[in-house]
Amino acid sequence: MKWFVLLGLCVLMGCSGGDSCVLEGQLPAGSYEGEQVYLVPLQGATQENVDSVAVEQGTFRFVRESPQPQLFILRMRPQLRLDIQELLVVVEKGEVTVRLDSVSVARGTPLNDTLQEWKEQKAEWDATQRWLRSIFPSANAEQQEEISRRKEEIMQKSSTYNYTFVKNNKDNVVGAFVYSMIKGSLSPEQIETLGMPE
Repeated sequence: MKWFVLLGLCVLMGCSGGDSCVLEGQLPAGSYEGEQVYLVPLQGATQENVDSVAVEQGTFRFVRESPQPQLFILRMRPQLRLDIQELLVVVEKGEVTVRLDSVSVARGTPLNDTLQEWKEQKAEWDATQRWLRSIFPSANAEQQEEISRRKEEIMQKSSTYNYTFVKNNKDNVVGAFVYSMIKGSLSPEQIETLGMPE
């Protein structure tokens, strides 16, 4: 009989966790004990809706209700942001595993995995473009022509990838965010085809 009562209470109180998002985070060991990590809405941040928690034993944890997925930024105080990269995360139902470091990462829920994939691909292409720009001045004419060809190839790949990514994610917050970042590189025909809200 007792188990039946407990089961009933669980149903009434929502033991399933409802729409909670749990952010479980880690930082480099031993360096940031007691520092605050801030969870800041990407848009419309106010003193009331910014959350913070102290680092304990190199870890931190946020629990936040999220009936609809929302974009937030995880960051530390300004003096630490040269060492700890700010991290765009999706607060959505489920458990998100976060690593804050010189390159920060979030994984564990569908939209965070999708966003992380885009960020990593963008970072790879950006790094290659920077390297090509750095070697261009000292290259001979033939090498410069090849470097220019490779840069154009990366730009084409990036443009195609971004367009396809937004098309596949046009109904979620990740797609809307990426669209806002890359809209300037899209053709009028691509923008019309995507039909994203302005």
